[in-house]
This record gives sequence, C-alpha cells and structure tokens, in this order.
Amino acid sequence: MLNVTYADGPHNAEAMFVAGDQLVLVTRDSRGGVYRGSIPASGGADVVLQRIGQLGLGAVTDAETFHNGGSVVVRTSHEAVFYRTAALVRGEVRPYFRIGIDGLREPQGEGIAIDGTMLYLSSEGRGWNRGGWFVSLRCQLPE
Repeated sequence: MLNVTYADGPHNAEAMFVAGDQLVLVTRDSRGGVYRGSIPASGGADVVLQRIGQLGLGAVTDAETFHNGGSVVVRTSHEAVFYRTAALVRGEVRPYFRIGIDGLREPQGEGIAIDGTMLYLSSEGRGWNRGGWFVSLRCQLPE
C-alpha cells in the first residue's frame, strides 16, 4: 500500500498512469496539472507527488499508457490527447496527436483505454438507473 500526497496540497485527480517506477497523476481542473512521484521498490511507503507541468486541458478524466509504454493517451470530455511517455514524465507537455470526440455525444465521458489500433471510451449513464456507453474506435495513429 502506498500513501500518496501532493507536495503543494490536495487536488482533484481522476487520471493516473505508471511509467516504469514513476507514478503520474493528472488533475481534473482547468489546467490539467501533471504530478510525478517515484514508487518505492519495497512498497508500503509514502510517496510525495511533485508538480512537473500542466497540460492546459480542462476536466481530465482518465489516462492510459500504450502496451509498449511509448505513449500515453489522456482523455477529457472533448478529446483524446496523445503524448510521448518519456517526455511527459520529464514534464514536457507537447502532444503529438489529438482526436476530437465531441461528435460521439456521450452522456458523461469518463474512461479511456487503448489496445493496438483500438481506442476504447466509456461513459457514465444518466442518473443511477441507466447504463453508460462503451465506444470503440479504430485509429491509425502517427508514429
């Protein structure tokens, strides 16, 4: 078990990914703050996340690394934004590709996953009595 805190106080975050021994969280606010901390090999320790940059994205809801670890996709309600993992973990926040997803008209877009050329999006349902959506998109991503 890890006890994780932010060096600069509490934040709302829904997006997290792991890159090697680095834990990275992206805040759900108007700026998409990127925070990083080292995961101890032994586990059971305290991790203090340091701010390393901001994506300039509002309402980030999820993030996922590619299977090969080379890229990360970050999701908002409006788009899926792709970054090189190594650069993002260093605090470099220049995306290399963006996919607009507004046209899908999801009720409340939340999750993202990627597998090869398939991009999977999930959303919450309206109220507690209706299911959410699950959308799969085949994408040819640039190298």
